[in-house]
Amino acid sequence: MTTKIFDEHSGAFTRQIDEALKAGTYLRGRLFVEAVAGAAPQSDRVLDYGCGPGRISHLLAARGYSVEGFDPAETMIAAAREANPHPERACFEARDDNGDSLESGRYGAVVCSSVIEFVPDPAALLRNLFRATKPGALLALSFSNRRSLWRAYSKLQIGRKLPHFSVQYNAWTLAQAKLIIEAAGFSLNPGAVYFEASPFDKRPALRFLSASRFVGTLGFVTARRN
Repeated sequence: MTTKIFDEHSGAFTRQIDEALKAGTYLRGRLFVEAVAGAAPQSDRVLDYGCGPGRISHLLAARGYSVEGFDPAETMIAAAREANPHPERACFEARDDNGDSLESGRYGAVVCSSVIEFVPDPAALLRNLFRATKPGALLALSFSNRRSLWRAYSKLQIGRKLPHFSVQYNAWTLAQAKLIIEAAGFSLNPGAVYFEASPFDKRPALRFLSASRFVGTLGFVTARRN
């Protein structure tokens, strides 16, 4: 069901990201890329788990990283491959096994952008991501913010028009994110960045509201593998 929904809406999702990239407003991409660039040398291999149309992978490859992007939605993988500006450094593959097939100790950094909320067993996925990383590796992850008033309003008012709500299994507070991430073996770095709350993101004077933990629909955190 989850894969089917993302397959059906991959075109609109990809166009939305590309428009944000063109306008210079793709904050999500900036958060993930800067986190990796600040913590992992270019010699490290990066995993983009749940890569969608691969735009974050493309940005990381542009920084010189070798990136492997996995996603269960075939249409997302097709979009990632079609627009791949750095095929020598970024490759993409469709996988739908909650990380079970990931090679142990392979990656120096993992990015997981708006994936964990759609996973029925997030604890198992995080354990697989831990297993797939090297000691000291970075985990950069965004999660659905349970405290977001805008998220609650959107789900109540227009949830039927936003099909992702029907397959969103998890919404966490920062404390809940910390518990499950650290139970997998990572150590969460202090603090979180909150973002993404339309229509505030579309109005420069109001974008600061999205950074509030009571408004931003997503929380962004980083952690280290022990």
